[in-house]
Amino acid sequence: MPVVKIMKTILYPTCHDDLVYIMRDSRDSDKTLTVIGGETTFKKKSSEDSNKNWVSLRDFPDEIRLFPDDLTMIVPAGLSVDKVEKYLARHGFFLPIDIAGDSDRVTIGGLAATNARCLRTARYGTLRNYILGMDIVNSRGEKMRVGGMTIKNVAGYDIAQFLIGSWGEMALITHLIFKLIPFPKTIETLQIKFDTDLSAIQAMQSISDRLIIPSRFEWICAPSSLLLIEIDNSPEDTAMCQSICEEKGGSSKLVRNFEEQQSIWRTRRSLLRKILQKEQEAVLLTLQVTADAKEFLSAMKRERDISEKFYLFGHCNEKIWHIILPRKQAIPKRIARLADLGHIREEVGIGYTHSRVTENSESKCKVDIQNRIKNAFDPYCLFQSR
Repeated sequence: MPVVKIMKTILYPTCHDDLVYIMRDSRDSDKTLTVIGGETTFKKKSSEDSNKNWVSLRDFPDEIRLFPDDLTMIVPAGLSVDKVEKYLARHGFFLPIDIAGDSDRVTIGGLAATNARCLRTARYGTLRNYILGMDIVNSRGEKMRVGGMTIKNVAGYDIAQFLIGSWGEMALITHLIFKLIPFPKTIETLQIKFDTDLSAIQAMQSISDRLIIPSRFEWICAPSSLLLIEIDNSPEDTAMCQSICEEKGGSSKLVRNFEEQQSIWRTRRSLLRKILQKEQEAVLLTLQVTADAKEFLSAMKRERDISEKFYLFGHCNEKIWHIILPRKQAIPKRIARLADLGHIREEVGIGYTHSRVTENSESKCKVDIQNRIKNAFDPYCLFQSR
């Protein structure tokens, strides 16, 4: 009798009834259900798992409902971030989200489920600040709305806010309700190249000292030192940043064309993916810097002397640097060496995978509380993260 391999398949429901059927079938066949967004995780996995169903909302109804008078909209969770941004730009509205990954693949529901940090966080806050509510389907197949169309909309616990960052382990999000802001009157992007890393960091510090908070403020040190600065609604701040960078020896380019700006930030978003494609076993460290510029650069030079393959980029507004190392076995020693610079940790799956909470990393009491919350939301233990 031939052995039949059961490959992992992606299920594409087109309506609520399809979701109910998939959940019932998964429960009856004793399979777990994992929701995927832009299928980035699924394509990276090569193992087979006959006990898991994968669900994508790509074919779910994709109509965006905009309520301009109320500055709100309802968005299908399966839509890509890129589509949402373009739709809002056409209608003169703005949702200040931006991610380090590919916005044409990452879905708006995936951002909410993982509570992904955006590049505009320092100026506009996190995605959580703009989510008013959501439509969900629980493991029983019941559809419900949590939150609502206004800010003061909660009677009882704010379940919508709780589900943000739950990694799809509590319920399946089908739609999200956002509050919006008007599209900025002016958006200006500065692209500044520096001959040395020290000059770039000194320029960053001078900009911060003047209490200028760009909407996006990125430093890329792979291979040359480059600052990307985006400022909304303040040509005066743009001129000040440009002057500071040129005083520190930078060569600046001011971009006002929207399409050219989008191209610059697409290149920035693709940086991580390109590095990870090149370095298959790369590990991403996140460092919240508290040391001064010279001490930080001295440590980075020391690491470069140890390993030629070394990538560095960061979010200047928050002094958060991402360090990409190609070889995993040296991570504990590197963390020990860099610990004096600030708070350092290893990223969990570089945003693509999620490790479940265990007693090795959390207290027993905390794990017990989270397990009880999980059982209350999902008594069948149907939903599982990656």
